[in-house]
Amino acid sequence: AWAVKENLYERLRAGGILPLELLVPIFKEARAAGLVADIDLTELAIVFRLMCLSYVLMWFMAGGQIDLLSFGPVVVERFLNGYKRRDDE
Repeated sequence: AWAVKENLYERLRAGGILPLELLVPIFKEARAAGLVADIDLTELAIVFRLMCLSYVLMWFMAGGQIDLLSFGPVVVERFLNGYKRRDDE
């Protein structure tokens, strides 16, 4: 299993699927500014990247009915504020 994991990771990294090296410094600044929780920066980068990929998938499924750029503010809002219940605010 470890050999498969290592091979898969290398293939994803080489294909640009895991640009965590680019996101970690951004989240370091965001943490210093108090915008994100004080948790592992790589974990933050992974969650943000997966959120972005999820919205790209939604865009594909919409068949051109949605502008991909319109998801930008939504991704940032959901990442920073989550999906709170209205009575929790």
